[in-house]
Order: sequence, then C-alpha cells, then structure tokens
Amino acid sequence: MPYEVSQLLRNLGAPVSASPEEPVRIAVDRMLGNGFSQLPVVKGTGPQAQFYLITHESILMALHNFGCRIETSGLRVQDALVRVQRVYRSTDDLFELLIGVRDSNAALIVDDDGKLTHIVTSYDTAVYFRDWAENIMQVRDIEHSLRRIIGAGFRRREGVIDEDMRRTAVEEITSSNKALRKKFLRAMKQCLGRYAPVGAEIDGKKLDTAFAAFIKGAGGLASQSSAEGNGTGQEGVVALVTAVEALSARFAEGVRAYVREFTGTDIEPDEALLDDAFKIIYDKNEQIKEFGALTLSEYVVLFFKDACWGRCKDAIGLQEEEVKHMLEGVRETRNSLAHFREEEITAQKRIQLQRCAAWLNEREKAILEAFEKNPLAPRPEETLNDSLGESNA
Repeated sequence: MPYEVSQLLRNLGAPVSASPEEPVRIAVDRMLGNGFSQLPVVKGTGPQAQFYLITHESILMALHNFGCRIETSGLRVQDALVRVQRVYRSTDDLFELLIGVRDSNAALIVDDDGKLTHIVTSYDTAVYFRDWAENIMQVRDIEHSLRRIIGAGFRRREGVIDEDMRRTAVEEITSSNKALRKKFLRAMKQCLGRYAPVGAEIDGKKLDTAFAAFIKGAGGLASQSSAEGNGTGQEGVVALVTAVEALSARFAEGVRAYVREFTGTDIEPDEALLDDAFKIIYDKNEQIKEFGALTLSEYVVLFFKDACWGRCKDAIGLQEEEVKHMLEGVRETRNSLAHFREEEITAQKRIQLQRCAAWLNEREKAILEAFEKNPLAPRPEETLNDSLGESNA
C-alpha cells in the first residue's frame, strides 16, 4: 500500500497513558499537564490486551452518572473508560487510520506483540498534513517565482514575450542527453561510413568525446556570432544564430571531434552527408513541451540560460554555483514530497524551502529591473531593418 501509518509516527513520542486502578483526579492532572484531551489505558498484555481511552467527555459522564465530585470521589480510571474498537499497526493504511481518528479523535498503534507504541490524535494528523501542505505551497511559490522571472527574461523591450526564442530554449532543455545521444549515434553512423571500415563499430570513448563537443558547441558559436556582430560597427549588437543552425553546427563540431580522434587528422566532413545525418537529430515534428507544462527541474535549467541568468546575475550578486545549490536542494525536497519520502525531509530542508521562497520573492523586483536595463539582443531581421533604415537616411 502506498501510504502507511508509519508516516504519521515519525515525530511522535512514546504515549502517555493511565492505569485502570489510579484515581480519576490523578489522570485528569496528567491530561491537563500535557495538554491532552484523552489518555490510553491498557488492560492485560500480549494478544489478550484490551485497549481503552479515558477522555474529558467520559470523565464528565462518569461524574454525572455517579453524582460525585472529582475532588472527594473515589472514582477510578476504570470507572470512566471508553472501549477502543480497533487498534492499528504501523504498516496499516494511513487513510483507514484517518477514518478512525475522525470517529473517536484518537487512534492507538500497537506492535506485532500487541504492545501500545503510539497514540495518534486529530491534532497530530492536522500537524502532519499542515506540514506537507506548507512545504508543497513553498515549492509552488518557488516554481511560480521562477516562471514569472523566466517569462520576463524572454520579454522584449516592447513588452511582448519572444515566443520563438523561449520555445527554442525549452526545446533545448527538454531533449534529455540520453535520448539526444541515441539520435547522435544514429546520425554519426550514417555520416561516418566513409571514414570507418565497413562493418566497424563506432568507438564508445571517441563517441563520448564527439558528443561532448556536440553538447558544448554552442558556446563557441555564441562567441563567434558576437564578434561578427561587433564587426559591423554596431556596438553591443549580437547576431543571433537560429536554433536549427546552431544545432546543426554543433553536430558538425561533434563529427569533426570524432574524425580527429579516429583518424588523427582534421578532415572536414562532407556537408551533404552532414545535412542528411542531421535530419535524424532535428525532427521538427517532435512534440515540444509548452512553457507552462515544464517541471521545476526544467524551470531551474531554463533560469540559468543566458537570456535569464546572463542578464540578472549582477543584480543577484551570488555565484551561479551557489544559487544552483539552493535550487537543486529545493528540487530534491520537492521530489521527496511528491513520493511521501518524509524521512528525507529534514528540518534543514524545510527551512531551505522557506528561505528560498522568501529569497526569490525579495530578489524578483531587482531581477526584473535588470532585464529592463539589459534588454534582449535584437533579432537578425531587426538588425537588418535598422541598418537599411540608416542607409536610406
């Protein structure tokens, strides 16, 4: 069963009980001293044990029935008991226990030997689910903050979100390396037939080198396009490379890396072969996630793209690794929450959730201001239009 009673017991101590023979007034003092509205009572041991509760209500009823006062009466605990119809074990279904707590405000937990180990009250269940709800709400606030920040990061000066640019970024992060590596291998096999002996297998280590070059190739492209943009005389304008062109160039760089490893020379791959092989990697009919359907993990990755982190890191004032550490901790806690792995959620992790939600909320205004001061680079067609306008003038 997915949810067990044991999940409620993690922070509960040993039960405070009452003896059947002790005076009711002593049991009442114990209840008041601990802030309890009931105490468990056990008669007998082992499989023959019988379980009861003494409660505020049962004590009042006993006093009424016997017409006595608690200070002067010889009323004992056994005279004011309520029989417990069912006890639970730590491996029982959590939601069945909740029904029992609803009916009697408390449930008794026993071990395999029939020994009382815990008492779960309606207050305990409320605290348990309140903590879960609070943690989930903190995760939700963090995710919503990231979504707002990222959305603003792809907003152009005129206030419109660049859907194409954001979609391209989403496409890049939602293609997992594992799936992309399979496509890369198929494309490499198609492209490298002319360089490898017939029937030869692609070398795994050399493929890893090529795949690494494929993944990292965008960095070199960005630097190159930036330099070319500055060469036009328009300072600060970066010539953007489209997603398909960038991915294709990265694939070509990966092929070159493999050929260098395999042949020891810098043979330039045939462009026609590259184009045919690249179609395996870039399938334009693939379904791309909508921005609002991304996971927290994917929002975190998207946040550290240049469109966001590259333009707001100065306003944040922390190292990328430091912010990643915090957000990665939130992601791990979120997964533990989703799978009810409460043993993994320490007090420190709960505090990290709270602090992260507060930190993002406090920094959001400064981040949005940084985006406004450092707008997205113009699209290539916008740069071309500006150049034509200046020439006509």
